[in-house]
Amino acid sequence: MKKAFILFLLSLATVCLAPSVGNADTAGNADTAVWLAGATDYAAGSVTLNDSEIEAHGGVWPDLDISMHYSVKSYDDTSQNKVLFLYEYTLKLEPTSTQKLEGAISHFIIEVSNDALDQANTQTFTMANVLAWADDSITGQLGTFDGAKKSNPLLPEPIYGLKFDLSGDPFEATVGLWSDRAPMAGDFYAKSGNVQNEGWNAGWAEDLETGLRYHWGYGESPLTNENLFGKIPVPDSVVHSLTAEVPEPGTVTGLAGLTLSGLVILARRRHLARAH
Repeated sequence: MKKAFILFLLSLATVCLAPSVGNADTAGNADTAVWLAGATDYAAGSVTLNDSEIEAHGGVWPDLDISMHYSVKSYDDTSQNKVLFLYEYTLKLEPTSTQKLEGAISHFIIEVSNDALDQANTQTFTMANVLAWADDSITGQLGTFDGAKKSNPLLPEPIYGLKFDLSGDPFEATVGLWSDRAPMAGDFYAKSGNVQNEGWNAGWAEDLETGLRYHWGYGESPLTNENLFGKIPVPDSVVHSLTAEVPEPGTVTGLAGLTLSGLVILARRRHLARAH
């Protein structure tokens, strides 16, 4: 009986003190299914070449119908006391009446916040801020990309972001991620494979002229093409907490320790009582 009680205490300690983990590698389908079921629409829209919201270069892309569609959903995660965001992007190439469809997409880059490029930010986006990918078959590579390499020859300026390499030479591709970072107005860059074509959001020129990046307070007002200044919503430096308080990890550990100590004391008292 005494041995069984000690084993019970040890198992309780293991459960109470075990650390919790959550990142892009460990966030499973069960988590994302719950997040998606409880998510609400926050922003949706698109920028297009026809509306002069995309700048295209090369022998084919300037004559195509090119569009970048974006969607942002938000989910109030009370277990973590913060808002989570699902970012999804679809880059689509369509032929016009005079141009056949060529120049399949090789890769595209979605900007994320980097305090090294923008001193207004306080925290650089890292892979720890990617809680899960919308599609595990298409994942992003985080880094700073510039036009010095052949893969991004006409890139207007260095961009810190997530690069998505695509397979199968698609003319339409969708990528996405769950993050704990709220949206800001940012940039994207895309390139074709065999035939060299490139494109990016026309609002990029605003950065070059003014040096500004646009940050958006979550909950202030809806994000639209009009107030995104020719950009798209991308993850910022800000994490938004909920009003409900949740215990700090140290507090939870402390409570577990107190509970375990109380059980040990109780066990000692019972043992002494039997001895007398």
